[in-house]
Amino acid sequence: MPEILTGVRIAIGVCWGTLVAAEMLAGTTGIGFIENVARTVSDYELIWVTILIMGLLGLLFDLAMRWVIGRLIPWRGKG
Repeated sequence: MPEILTGVRIAIGVCWGTLVAAEMLAGTTGIGFIENVARTVSDYELIWVTILIMGLLGLLFDLAMRWVIGRLIPWRGKG
């Protein structure tokens, strides 16, 4: 169980990065698309806001998985 949940945590991070990259390349909606549009019009404030949002959402996903792992596997890291 610990290895499975750790794998899920890593996969969520990889999926989040892939999703944003796909939105930047071929998306018509989403944070990556907004950043791409902001980049083309040189709206640096919006670029920084989208970077901040992407980072905070990635952190939120990671913290949520850490919480789930802590609740389901309380003995992990205690030995």
